[in-house]
Amino acid sequence: MDRLTLNRRTVMVSAVAGTSALLLGGSARSGNAQVQRSEAGNIGYYRFQVGQIKATVLSDGLIGGPPTVYANDAPEAELQEVLRRAFLPTDHMTLQLNTLLLEVGGRRILLEAGAGATMGPNAGRVFDNLAAVGLGAGDIDTIVVSHTHPDHVGNLRNSEGKKAFPNAVVYAPRADWDFFCAQRSRSLLHASDAGLSRPVCSGDQT
Repeated sequence: MDRLTLNRRTVMVSAVAGTSALLLGGSARSGNAQVQRSEAGNIGYYRFQVGQIKATVLSDGLIGGPPTVYANDAPEAELQEVLRRAFLPTDHMTLQLNTLLLEVGGRRILLEAGAGATMGPNAGRVFDNLAAVGLGAGDIDTIVVSHTHPDHVGNLRNSEGKKAFPNAVVYAPRADWDFFCAQRSRSLLHASDAGLSRPVCSGDQT
């Protein structure tokens, strides 16, 4: 193993590129990111500009556990060495849960919904941080989910089982959609409840 990657920021960068092309109809102009400093003392969000796109990283909190949980295919000795070289604890790894809000063309698009209560008591902060930037869940009109692991979709429903983002259309990969449609009766993520976009499961009311 030549390299052990400890974060997934490259996924977010790719998602920004793909989503911006979709939302701007392929007419997005190239532009250098204009980094704007967040307000002093705030660690829940970070704003920056990319061309026409106003972007805000929103924290959904923290998750953590034994390092082997997040790198279970890595040899133990090599994993320990990588952590030591990065000046990180070798017995516990803490990961940031972040979502990315894009505001462009009058749209507010959230890349990933966040974990909510599915990943422990230190997650589910995205709603507070939306409020910190003057927005609410009802202001989000589109959510793009890269895959349907709990840390990406846990915030789609509230504690009452209803849509947490009442006005949002949620886009998910076709493979994930087909899986949940096939297991409709047992799924924790029902397409109609989460607000996922078409294609719909066979037999659904449209």
